[in-house]
Amino acid sequence: MRFFPTLTVVFSSVASGQVIKDFNVQKKNPSPVIGRGYSTTTGQFYSSCIDVTTALDSTADWDIFFTEYTGYWDVQTALEGKIRDTISYGLVRQRIEEKVPAVGASHNGHWNSQALHVFVATMAVDRYFENIENDGDAGFKDEIFDLLEWGNYVEFFVTCGPSYIEAVRKSSEFSSIFYYYSGQRVASPTFAYGMKKRLLGSQEDEETRKNYAFDAGMLVENVAYGLDMDSADGYFYNYGDFDNYMGAMESAFDQFKNPRAGMAREMVIVPFTTHDDFELLSRTGMAVDILALDTEGYQRYGKDGVEDPSCKAEIKAKCDETTGGDILTPVTLDCNAQNTDCTCTPDDGDCSAITTVGGARSVEYRKYNIMQNSEFVLQIDSLLRDELQVVHNIRQCFNKLLGMDGETTLINKRDLTQMTTQVKDVRMRLGLGKVCADASCDITADSDWSNPINWVVYKYQQQVKRYTTNFVTPCIGKLSGDAQGIWGGNLQLAHWTEFTECNKPICSLPGSYWPTGGTATDCVRKTASMFALMNTIDQYCMPMS
Repeated sequence: MRFFPTLTVVFSSVASGQVIKDFNVQKKNPSPVIGRGYSTTTGQFYSSCIDVTTALDSTADWDIFFTEYTGYWDVQTALEGKIRDTISYGLVRQRIEEKVPAVGASHNGHWNSQALHVFVATMAVDRYFENIENDGDAGFKDEIFDLLEWGNYVEFFVTCGPSYIEAVRKSSEFSSIFYYYSGQRVASPTFAYGMKKRLLGSQEDEETRKNYAFDAGMLVENVAYGLDMDSADGYFYNYGDFDNYMGAMESAFDQFKNPRAGMAREMVIVPFTTHDDFELLSRTGMAVDILALDTEGYQRYGKDGVEDPSCKAEIKAKCDETTGGDILTPVTLDCNAQNTDCTCTPDDGDCSAITTVGGARSVEYRKYNIMQNSEFVLQIDSLLRDELQVVHNIRQCFNKLLGMDGETTLINKRDLTQMTTQVKDVRMRLGLGKVCADASCDITADSDWSNPINWVVYKYQQQVKRYTTNFVTPCIGKLSGDAQGIWGGNLQLAHWTEFTECNKPICSLPGSYWPTGGTATDCVRKTASMFALMNTIDQYCMPMS
């Protein structure tokens, strides 16, 4: 039996998007797709849970501009213009600094006593946002609809994320870096002027063409982002003179014309709490009145409309055992799923429920809780997944090491110049968490090897089990619970810090674990040896020799 409280004050929400522009947006795997879920806390993308039709606007801004490193300024100052807002900026700056590494040392790059100068030509297309064509028609997929219909909000957010991508803005770029040498201390104005004229379609005089074109030994490096490679022609891949280079520029421009091409630069996310279907299924489109509960979470009972402690004592005595002491479940509801006759009403006929509502819970209050709690759920879900991945990495890597010769030297993947560590050393670290005592270093000869409880993988498994048992499971269980007759209502009627099972701040942070012993009430930070184990895995797993 479910209790549906009185519903009041119809509320119509208007979606307000948040623009996200960071490294996560520009990841190539997975890429931001309209309708896909996203979490601002974890920075991760989730499944596409709504059926959408996108409205593609072919409108775009096109620009071509030039950047020069002349030797007057350091590299950062030289790149303060338009190029700073482009995708190419990082690579262009890196390339120039490789040639001119020191700030102010503008003539570090020399060839035959001539100074290096750099000229960058950038062609860019910045497209307008691609949007959902009609938000009202973007409904949940059937299986997702079922999750919400039954109040499985935690499972919904783990699958779909707290927000979804409503719009994506893409850009395409083609940048050419021209390196040339000059006997002058600063860049040659003749060269820059001649290059600009040619790139913009004008013809310079033959002398300028001869001195400052490809036959002058100039180096050109191209970098392109967000192109439609299906339309690329031969000019784009191979060119040996300036005319062919201009062909590459024209080929890049042709690739810009595909409105679906481009690299994601920004996206607009909208909380699921503003979606029409979510509001309907979670009943967050309207304010609700809650039952009149006391400070312990029990329905108030009294005589003649006045609260009476004796009535409450009788209720508690009858119902605590069957409800498991869950004070967030009003005792006026069925207190035992297997015994529908257990109504938890007092025997004293003078005792009756006080029906005055305990106060309305506004739409804003409940949506705030949902947004905060859903991000928190995904944070601890991500931490648990990371810990489980460590267990898999240890087991997989250690099994591989057992099949290798102990004297084999391993490659340190974080420092390829370091090749002094042998298989037997890493095997001892990942197997028993020890350092080899001598040159023989045979893990199977160690006295701890015969007992699996000494193995690192076993200890780490137990560590993850304690974290799950003492924090993750109780917290997720509490947030998934029903409240005030609303399926999954805990997620919207209280903030996670209000639940003892969840209010363990250290447990929600990376690099923490639940300690051994039965007295711990929160996680603690990992030890130096635990972080050292992570470094070993990062450096040598999977093992390469």
